[in-house]
Amino acid sequence: MKTSLYKQALQHGWWLTRHHLWLWPLGLFASLLGQMGLLEFFTKIVEAGSGTAPTWSTIPQLFQFFNMSWPHLSWSVFGWSLWLIVVFVSLFVLFVFVAVVSQGAIIHAASKAVHREVLADVGKAWHVGVRHFWSLFFINLFKKILIGILAVLVFWATKNVMQYSRGWDAIWFLLMFLIAAVTGMVLSFLAIYAAGYVVVEQYSFGRSIVAAWKLVWRHWLPSIEAAIVIFAVDIVAFVLVLVGFFVFMFPSLFLWILAVVTVNATLYMFATIFGMLLLALFIIFVGSVLTVFVTSTWIFLFMRMHHSGVKSTIIRWLSA
Repeated sequence: MKTSLYKQALQHGWWLTRHHLWLWPLGLFASLLGQMGLLEFFTKIVEAGSGTAPTWSTIPQLFQFFNMSWPHLSWSVFGWSLWLIVVFVSLFVLFVFVAVVSQGAIIHAASKAVHREVLADVGKAWHVGVRHFWSLFFINLFKKILIGILAVLVFWATKNVMQYSRGWDAIWFLLMFLIAAVTGMVLSFLAIYAAGYVVVEQYSFGRSIVAAWKLVWRHWLPSIEAAIVIFAVDIVAFVLVLVGFFVFMFPSLFLWILAVVTVNATLYMFATIFGMLLLALFIIFVGSVLTVFVTSTWIFLFMRMHHSGVKSTIIRWLSA
């Protein structure tokens, strides 16, 4: 029996993730950009649909607070504040650079392993990511901006429904949610395939967007099927994190009990920090491995769609 395409893609992603351990640190940084697929879009839209304002919407309030506070600061405090701002901005730029390059390196390594299961050299993969930094950066930037705009539109529609509860507000909310869902899916697929064209096929930014749009248009149903399969993997990873919460916080439970019995606040604080540290390290580990796995799986599917074309599994079932 022939192995299904999505099973092949998952097997490829798992093979590369399991054998190429040097990609895990890159996965840690690449995860800062958000995961390839629908997870990032889905979480933002659900958050906006629940009536929670986007995180970046608090930026104007921070600027307002700074404008009100800085005239009352001494020169020494103002100087230190300015120095801290410069440091944090520099660190932010550094993390963005490393994250984008790491994503490009993982895509390069995944593409090299598709046909012959070759483990690409991490150094060469890193240089490939550096070479395509600006194209990958703008792909991720525009993706986040556009998905952020969709999240804001859904948030406004949600607030109107919650505040006024009028019939046309409910219709507007449903319409906006559907538009955001379709547009967000297309944007997510465009970002994946455009990144693939940039790294694998050496396309420029503009050409990669055009080629990615054509690929999404020809393979919109297989793309949705692949996204559902990979989203199921995300759910498994989430369940694994929940299990990890109980496993890694369980030792702290005994220390908490001991701290209560002995009335030792220091021991209680140590137990809390110890458990949270173990859990944080476990979440970082899962996120790093998951990013490598999901990226490798998507690149396998991208290369199959680009080179030979992919037929929808649903259509194949219906025509059987």
